[in-house]
Amino acid sequence: MKAQTQALTTVLITTVVIGAAASTYIWGQPIIDKQESQSDIDGLERQVTEIHSLVDDVSRSGSNHRSNMEISLTQGSLEVNDEGNYIQVTAPAENSPYAPGWTLIEGNARQNVSIWGGDFASEESSPGVIAVKTTESRASDTIEYRIEFRNRRTGEGLERVELSPVGRTTGTGDFTLSLTNRGRSIDSSYEISTGETFQLTKTVVEVDIQ
Repeated sequence: MKAQTQALTTVLITTVVIGAAASTYIWGQPIIDKQESQSDIDGLERQVTEIHSLVDDVSRSGSNHRSNMEISLTQGSLEVNDEGNYIQVTAPAENSPYAPGWTLIEGNARQNVSIWGGDFASEESSPGVIAVKTTESRASDTIEYRIEFRNRRTGEGLERVELSPVGRTTGTGDFTLSLTNRGRSIDSSYEISTGETFQLTKTVVEVDIQ
């Protein structure tokens, strides 16, 4: 009888332990998944911020200055948009912390950013910005980061960091982003929407995806 009682006690304890472990897994797994998702988003945002900083640094460093950055986008892609003068990074993400509409996370003022429009920003505005938004779907959210450089008023003229892609314009997985300062070019009669013309000085940054 004593042996039966001990066996029954052992079975009950084992059942309780297994049940507790199962409950911990069921309740704890979503928290772990959310933490991993947030870690992925944080890592992606760090890369985007580093790209923005690197372009800005190369543009200020003089003609022929070159810098490289190793990029890792296991599930996303990077695209250089020549016409819009921006670099866009897109990746799937769960539990995105960003709103569906575009918002700035780096830089100040929205003037002359392709998303919001305008002919130029003030001299006090940052040369470039980072905007982000979430596109929601049933399958998975998608985060889009846009690193964009715009016209700024400087004295009587305008200036801009001009992105100039060479070779391929998209990158996925692991690749090298190579940036080279190709000096300045001047458009002496750049026309804005009002019909006014300005001298636009462009610092050309060559973007090479290798």
